[in-house]
Amino acid sequence: MDAARREWGRIDVFVGNAGITDAAQALADIPGPSVSSAFTELFGVNVLAPMLGVRAALDDLIAAKGCVILTASFASFNVAGGGALYTASKHAVLGLIRQLAYELAPDVRVNGVAPGVAPTRLRGWARWARRRPILCWMERAMCYLCRKFPVLKSTPVFSRFWRRPSSRA
Repeated sequence: MDAARREWGRIDVFVGNAGITDAAQALADIPGPSVSSAFTELFGVNVLAPMLGVRAALDDLIAAKGCVILTASFASFNVAGGGALYTASKHAVLGLIRQLAYELAPDVRVNGVAPGVAPTRLRGWARWARRRPILCWMERAMCYLCRKFPVLKSTPVFSRFWRRPSSRA
């Protein structure tokens, strides 16, 4: 965040687009002793990282009346979008989007983008991950859309539905 502030003077948008997968492995297919480390890795990248990123940029986002864009997934709304770990982590991302939209409105707009099934280089827990080509345009497209269409509804989870009075002056 410090490098962004030095380069551009402020932070208007935070895009949490990092994610890893469990390669759609069923819980029964993950060796028992490995479940805890796989959980920690997936939730660390898919849930904790965007939460820490938003927190690190929060003062700037509030000052700029900026926005947050977090990448959800088909698996945020449905089963069979991944394995047990990935699906649980993406359900958690949906909860994070909704909670942040509630907490930060009206000062910061929070959007969730659920691109669905897409050919990506999404990797994950090293033993299970598969490699695919990347859609490198996705982050640029989300930033453009956020600037161009402030009330864009990428998913049913955006701050206009989750308003509460701001506790900030």
